[in-house]
Amino acid sequence: MDPKRDAETARWHDGKEAYATGVHIIGTGSNYVTYSEARVQSGSYYGWAFPTGSLKNVEIYDQEAMYVNDTDPTHLYFAIVLSCDGTYSGDLGLDITGNNASIVDKDGNFVRITPFEFGVKLSDGSGDLYDDSEWTECTDVSESSPARIKDGTKVGTATIAYVDKGEIETWLPDDCVNGRNTYIIEGEILRSDITGNPVGDVSFSKWHYTVLCGNDQIPIPEFGVIAVPIIALLGLVFFMRRKKS
Repeated sequence: MDPKRDAETARWHDGKEAYATGVHIIGTGSNYVTYSEARVQSGSYYGWAFPTGSLKNVEIYDQEAMYVNDTDPTHLYFAIVLSCDGTYSGDLGLDITGNNASIVDKDGNFVRITPFEFGVKLSDGSGDLYDDSEWTECTDVSESSPARIKDGTKVGTATIAYVDKGEIETWLPDDCVNGRNTYIIEGEILRSDITGNPVGDVSFSKWHYTVLCGNDQIPIPEFGVIAVPIIALLGLVFFMRRKKS
């Protein structure tokens, strides 16, 4: 949203813009419903809606859409649409076995337990898959943690592509975009690389992704089709993504 065009009180916090909506949808395939943007529950951004940040910089941390597909018997597929390269990206978390992992702060001190014991390295472009993961805390909005894999046991490598699609959000006001390109991360994970070789559903609640600072997170829909090449995926992205007003 552009706060200069929308003075709804609930979308502001202590006189600052609390960026809220446009159109947000979640669902499976062509069946979807709208949802309201979550609010930050603690810290300096308390009360703000995701993505948090100043007017021109909020787009840097914008996670626009995420898709997962668990219908294939041999692979898990995912796609993420966002506004940052690997410098700001987090890693992908998976809660498969019911075991826990840990989150540590910047000094390596234990912060809390997280259910995402598996992780795929996206921030460095490697796609390495880890078990018994130790994760870093998000740098700004801690409640969005975990952010990145710090340590763990490498058990495989996912096939990923992290592609810069250029500045394609041409409908946005100039003071909101700040010259940000759109990036798409697409990947496939071998089920056999995951301990226990999970068969059947790995529901969307079992997946986790946020940017490094934690300034944005969105619910994760599932789509009932196999992952497709990135060029073809753009058609799905524009159908299911957040729409900014």
